[in-house]
Amino acid sequence: MPEARGAGRPTWMRSTWLLWGAPLATGAVAGAVFLAVPDIDLVVARTFHAPETGFVGRRLGWVEMLRQAFVVLYFGTVALTLAGLALTWRARRAWLRLDSRHWLFLAACLAAGPGLVANLVFKDQWGRARPAQIVEFGGAKAFTPPLVIAGQCPRNCSFVSGEAASTYSVFYAGAALVPQWSVALVVIGTLGGLLTGLLRMAQGAHFLSDVIFAGVFMALTVLLLRWLMLQRGGRH
Repeated sequence: MPEARGAGRPTWMRSTWLLWGAPLATGAVAGAVFLAVPDIDLVVARTFHAPETGFVGRRLGWVEMLRQAFVVLYFGTVALTLAGLALTWRARRAWLRLDSRHWLFLAACLAAGPGLVANLVFKDQWGRARPAQIVEFGGAKAFTPPLVIAGQCPRNCSFVSGEAASTYSVFYAGAALVPQWSVALVVIGTLGGLLTGLLRMAQGAHFLSDVIFAGVFMALTVLLLRWLMLQRGGRH
């Protein structure tokens, strides 16, 4: 007997309004707050900065070690995804309970989220200088609000955090693939992305808003790909 559409998924995951509403509402509230009070970014950045020694994260070895652990998590997931694609594409059978369509979805999330959206669309186009580059922290660039396109940086700029986006995307995509663990994966992914961003903030590489909006855009990217690749035209 065919499985009923939506069966096996938590009730909250069957609500389109809730799924899309959470990141959209978060982005709208964060946008209003940071546009109204852009100095929040500077206040938070100053907690990691000392005029004599610079950003604290650059002097602490464990900060860089933990940062690299998140980098390994992302590229390890990329390697696992490529293996999953290779094992299921021709064999036409599932591996780790995921078929080729699911592995392709995961690959799309990992590529489009951190790669296309975070890096090509935002980091290379937005022109926002990083904290360590602005006048307030010893640099020569001007501080700009997060949602205002600037000309302070030619490429690989501050908005949004690419490494935080990588962590968010791993867990948010996992939540879309494993509905029974979705709540836990969303919570872990959100905390992990914030922690990844916090490490980069401590190193003077990102503002708080860079980290928050990375999570918003990664959630929306995963939801869009989920609709396009797993839901549209058929059941999940």
